[in-house]
Amino acid sequence: MAQGSWDYERLEHPLGTAGVEEGAAQVHGLLCGLLCVDIERPLERLLGEVMPDASAGELSVQECRVALGEIQDQTREALAGPGFGFAPLLPPEGWPLTERAGALAEWCQGFLYGIGLAGPLDPETLSREAREALNDLAEITRIDLDALGGDDEEQEQEQEEQALTEIVEFVRVAVLLLREELIHDRQ
Repeated sequence: MAQGSWDYERLEHPLGTAGVEEGAAQVHGLLCGLLCVDIERPLERLLGEVMPDASAGELSVQECRVALGEIQDQTREALAGPGFGFAPLLPPEGWPLTERAGALAEWCQGFLYGIGLAGPLDPETLSREAREALNDLAEITRIDLDALGGDDEEQEQEQEEQALTEIVEFVRVAVLLLREELIHDRQ
């Protein structure tokens, strides 16, 4: 993963011990959405969404807050960089295809929710490409996981792996496009 030392599995632990119901992919997507609309105090908004009833004094909550703060800093830097450093935080390739595809759908849900926290978007202020990207991300949230990774032939599994890789790359590029337009729109 290009975003420093954080990975999916490493973030799952502090989220789980702090009682966060959402997984690492969805939380990272939410954070990215908040960063793309340049919302004020994104970490505080994120924490308010995923841990609304958490006691700030609990050690597990403090550890989760530190982890999310580090990921926020790394993600903000990756989003502002030349574009090759950013990637959605997803399970590694060794995980089953259906779990990785499900995490991608959850990542997209979180991302769209994060954008929505800034308030309604005026579609007229977005380019056609940005509107299409938002629609495509919404479609990814409805991926049919039952149709993936069955006992199909090896060639079909390789095609599904390739398709998932291409969708992840599309999401990465779509997020960078949306960030550019949404930040410009809010200035």
